[in-house]
Formats: sequence, structure tokens, C-alpha cells
Amino acid sequence: MSIPIEAALKPLFASLKRLHIGEYLHTKDFELHALEEGLDDLWKVCMKEVYSKKKFIALGFGVEIEDHEEGLMYAMSVWYTKRPDTFHHLILPILTRFAEWTPTKVDYTSVLLRLEALQVESKALDQFAQSYAMIQEGKPGEFKQERPELKKSEVDSKTNTEATLQVAPVNTKIKRVFISHASKDVKYVEELIDLLKLIGLQKNQIFCTSVPGYGIPLGANFLSEIKDQISNEVLVLFVFTSNFYASHVCLAELGAAWVLSKEHVPIVVPPFGFGDIKGVLPNTQGMIINDELQVNELARKIESLFGLASHSVNDDWERSRKRIIERINHSIAQDAVARAFSEGSAKPHE
Repeated sequence: MSIPIEAALKPLFASLKRLHIGEYLHTKDFELHALEEGLDDLWKVCMKEVYSKKKFIALGFGVEIEDHEEGLMYAMSVWYTKRPDTFHHLILPILTRFAEWTPTKVDYTSVLLRLEALQVESKALDQFAQSYAMIQEGKPGEFKQERPELKKSEVDSKTNTEATLQVAPVNTKIKRVFISHASKDVKYVEELIDLLKLIGLQKNQIFCTSVPGYGIPLGANFLSEIKDQISNEVLVLFVFTSNFYASHVCLAELGAAWVLSKEHVPIVVPPFGFGDIKGVLPNTQGMIINDELQVNELARKIESLFGLASHSVNDDWERSRKRIIERINHSIAQDAVARAFSEGSAKPHE
């Protein structure tokens, strides 16, 4: 009896396949992982399914790598069909071992989005994203990217060659600002946009997903657009709050930006502090969003990176910056009241 392929898993499988995961599945390390996790029987059944179909279908290329990738597709389908609520127990340990095994950094942005779409347990995704970011930190400065899908006629001896993106030369010019943030923090992002425009940036030099006109155009692919925007020509501003670490997309952006972006600045929104920053950026010099002197320093940095005339020392700048910070302080105070009310409501009544 053949193993049916679970249609809901096909987008995830496509992302994994483009990351060359078959190269890892063909190793002794994965064999050991399967034994340790009690997956060896399932894996044998799935590979038997692969080879049984090969008796009738001659693929004729990339045999070992492609076979093991197909085996993973069957294993995921079997597990997901029987126990969808525990699917993370199968796939996340494999992704962790793959990230540890490969000598270069792995871009899991699309994989995390696919897992989120499958409604994989939120807590498990949070833990994985954080451990994955720590693994990335120790890797050399190359990024193992997704490979494009090839037609069978185009597959040759280069199929198994890793596609890597080199870190940009030091003199690469910064062209845009990417604001990485949780959608719940959009009011702070709107103030940052006003600040960036006050410094001298144009609308087309600012990208964020939550403010209309600055994000992804209608009809565009969300995942592709995010990945295109995070590059070595971008200054990434991270807006850190507790909401940021509750977002799988934000955590994926954090890992990708650490590798691909040439410049990044952590911005904390009180009561969130620098000591609360986890993962790959705890030692990067950052700023507090409502600190006037640090806002001035950010302005000078952006003026230098983009070759803008200095506005951070005149009276107009001081007045406008002060109004923006006053609005930010008002939002921080509102959030504090909301938290206090929420915490008070959560306490049991005596």
C-alpha cells in the first residue's frame, strides 16, 4: 500500500528541498539522529516506499540526494496525517541538526513561515527560532540560500553544489532602511517613519510591513518581498518589545538580517531593556526609542550612511524631534496603563 502525500505539506517540503536538506539526510549524522529519536523504523518504511516507486519510474538524476528528500516527504506526511498536533516533534529536531551540521548559515525564513501556516505549536517555534539564531551566530559569514527549482533537463553535475551568498564588500552603499517590528507595535513604527523622513529619507527608502504605502504591494509575494528587502544594502532597525519575541516572522527576520545586512541598530521600547534582547544581537550597540541624545546619534548615523545634509543641530530639528518623542512617551504611558489593567484583571478576586 502506497503512502499518500499530504498536500498541506508541499509548500514546506519545497522550501526544505531548496535548502539542499537531502545532503544532510544522506549522512551518518542523520542516521544517528533517527536512531536516537526512534525514527529508524519510520524512515526505513518511507525509503522502502521511495525505492518501490523507482522500479517503475526511472528518475535518472541526483539519485541519493533526491531519494532521501523524497523519503522525508513521506515521513512528514505519515506523521502529520496521524499526529498533526505533534508535527514539531518530528521536524524541528531535524532542522536543528541540519543547521548544526551544515558549515554555512541556513536561511530558515520561508521554513518558519510555512510552519506557522501549518499552525505548528507557537511555543515550540519560539524555542526553535531562538536556538537556531544561536547556532547561526557561530557560523562563517556565508549564507546557504534556497536553490531555484530546476527542470530535469537542466540538472547536471552542479546540482549538488551549495549556492551561497557572499557577504558584501565593505564599501557597499546603504540604500534603504528596513524596520523589523511586530505588527502590534505599529504606533512606534509610525513615529520612527516620521523621524526618518525628518532626517531626510524619502518614502521609497523606507520599508516596513505594517504601515500602508511603506510595505508589500498588493498582489506581491509576502515571503519573496521580505527576503528581497533584507540585504547588505539595507540598514535594519529592530524595534524590540516583548511583542517582537512573540512573532515567528520577527525572529526569522532577526536571523536573516544578522547575516545579510551590513548595518543594524537595536531600538528598545521601555519597559523592554537591552538586557531583554536575546539571540544574536545582545552585544550590538543600540538605543532607547525616547532618548533625545540617542535619537540625535541615530540621525547622524543615517545622514552619514545616506550622504544627507546634517539637520540634527538646527532648531527646526529640535522642535520636530521633541514632538515625535512626546508622542512616543504618550504611547509608552498608554501601554503601561493597559498592562497594569490587564494584570489586575488577571488576578483572582478575593
